[in-house]
Amino acid sequence: MIEQCLDMNVVREFMLRPEISRYATEYGADLEAVVFTTKKRSCWISYTLNKEVIGMISLHLITGTMGEFHPYILRKFKAKYNAMVKEFFKWFIDNVHEQICKLNVAIPEQFKGAILAAETVGMKHEGLDRMSYLSKSGPCNRILLGITRREMLK
Repeated sequence: MIEQCLDMNVVREFMLRPEISRYATEYGADLEAVVFTTKKRSCWISYTLNKEVIGMISLHLITGTMGEFHPYILRKFKAKYNAMVKEFFKWFIDNVHEQICKLNVAIPEQFKGAILAAETVGMKHEGLDRMSYLSKSGPCNRILLGITRREMLK
């Protein structure tokens, strides 16, 4: 089940799990200092299975027509990733004003599996965000992918 999560303690607990936070902490980010919040243009969506939160999606509206999202799922439920994202798209259609007609995601180019997963749920390549992600070997590129409302309905 997918729904907006208003309890930031649930979000914080999920996002601070080592398997979720490991990439940020590898590069010195202090996630303990991060304040997880819901604002007018941002929210957190939880994905639950048998009353257990197994995934989270951060949604942020960037412009009057476009938003960005970032999905996270626990490793042992990785096979449910595509189902989570497709369910999120249905939630988005039903809960976000139709003026927001597009979603984007930016994925570091070395995360080939994540790029393939985004393609599998219907996202299209839209460009390259150069030198915008800090990897172990230094700054690297992110691949920009997007999907429109119409494409979500297919």
